[in-house]
Amino acid sequence: IAAFFNLATAILLYRSLDRLEQPPASAPQINRSEAAQIGFNKAIILSTGIGFAALSAELFYFRLLSFTAAGLPHVFGWLLAAYLAGIAAGSLYIKQLCEQPGQDGKLTGFLFSAAVIILFTPATLGIFSALSGRPFALLTGLFLCGLFGFLTGGVLPYLCSISSGSDAGGNARGMALIYMVNILGASLGPLLTGYLLLEYFTAVQV
Repeated sequence: IAAFFNLATAILLYRSLDRLEQPPASAPQINRSEAAQIGFNKAIILSTGIGFAALSAELFYFRLLSFTAAGLPHVFGWLLAAYLAGIAAGSLYIKQLCEQPGQDGKLTGFLFSAAVIILFTPATLGIFSALSGRPFALLTGLFLCGLFGFLTGGVLPYLCSISSGSDAGGNARGMALIYMVNILGASLGPLLTGYLLLEYFTAVQV
């Protein structure tokens, strides 16, 4: 159901692209170095990938934390709260980062750190479960989930900011396209990860 509404939102956004107009030439620009600007096509690819990864990671963490908590029904609510809090904090931090000159190179570090966190999460939860018991392992998992949300939550507005120097991305239409492909990626994440990857592979293999 969530994937259906995500796809419907993307379709409505796509149909509204022709109504979007370019901003006036005097619109304020966010401070950033020329070397850090990325092409619009790369921003589209990254936006799609981060949408796919974000929703896939949510399912991934739910599978791991459900096993860690022995199927405790409250896990999904706790997981969602930690993840959304991380996204909100990450978006706020990115806003402040974009307003400062010479800070654009941190995008690679954000994405690399998020990849490292999700890569080592299964082993970390297993170690803490063995050494400290399930409650502490569950808290650790929720913290890692929130940290992953923090590192990935601000990537979308960050992409809109640093790609705004390109010809295609410097207007409302280009920004809407970045958001649209992000929604498409977020729609494909639960479908592919939930119904295929986690169905036929273990969480560690995924």
